Amino acid sequence: TTRYGGAVSVYNSGDVEIRDATFDDCHSHDDGGALHLYRTYGDVRIADCHFARCSTVHQTCCIVTSYGGAAYIRAVLGDIDVRSSTFAHCSATESGGALWVAGDYVAPWRNTQPRPNA
Repeated sequence: TTRYGGAVSVYNSGDVEIRDATFDDCHSHDDGGALHLYRTYGDVRIADCHFARCSTVHQTCCIVTSYGGAAYIRAVLGDIDVRSSTFAHCSATESGGALWVAGDYVAPWRNTQPRPNA
């Protein structure tokens, strides 16, 4: 468990592509249980990925919110393309159990399957 992005944290970068990856039981104390992508200045592509049991487990005394159980994507200036990916049993303390996205973007979700928590 890390503060941001339990598996991957990207800050101030160009294009980001994550393909054919599996993220199981990833957790962060703040935002992005598995992925934390912040200030990316290019396109973000997530394809053929599987996220399972990823969560934010916020433990700061004064702030009780965290976002993006599987992925937190903020301030992206390019396009966001999520395709052929699954999100199962992911959760966040505030919002975005699977994905939390904010910024200037175009977000096509193709063949992507969020699954309800059991």
